[in-house]
Amino acid sequence: MKYRILFITILCLSVHALQASQIDGIIITKKDTLHVRFVVPFTGIDFTMLQRGVKYVDSLDNKCKLKPEDAKEIRFEYNGQPVRMLSRYDNLSSYSDGSTKIFLELIIDGPMKLFSYYVKNTAVTGSGMGGAPGASPIMMSTTYEKYVLQKGIGDLVRYGKMNFKNDMPVFVRKCPALVKLIQDKIYKRGDIEQIVSFYNANCGN
Repeated sequence: MKYRILFITILCLSVHALQASQIDGIIITKKDTLHVRFVVPFTGIDFTMLQRGVKYVDSLDNKCKLKPEDAKEIRFEYNGQPVRMLSRYDNLSSYSDGSTKIFLELIIDGPMKLFSYYVKNTAVTGSGMGGAPGASPIMMSTTYEKYVLQKGIGDLVRYGKMNFKNDMPVFVRKCPALVKLIQDKIYKRGDIEQIVSFYNANCGN
């Protein structure tokens, strides 16, 4: 009997651990600021999915779904770090659901913004059960974090697709001091956060 009770207790705890949790957050719309609870899957936040929308519970305990078209930004704290995601017109990807906007995680704010853009690649790596006949293939998903730039209200630009030597000086051409730092190789491709910070501090007005 003791073992049965212990088994049931462990099972209940396991089921509870698999349930979604909720974290406090803020939704900012054109007209209002809402304090809500965002729903987090037991596996943790999938930022590739969050970019398309988020589930939340409002002050009346109603379960709702928010799309990037419905808000200006969302804010919450995750793993001890503040997260701020802005709604932007999406010229990075195309989806069949008719979405025109995307939530992007803001890294640096200012006249030039730096965002993180999450992309998930799924590949078949083989089959289970040692390749036995009829065994299902194993699907492996990898999420990549990529940088995206935006000047003012202009288009989103994938930093990884830019030719740094040729394209970056053109992109920041209204900031001659920064162009010189790039051409003199003071700033290199890996210095994107410093580049954005320099632009905002010296040339963003």
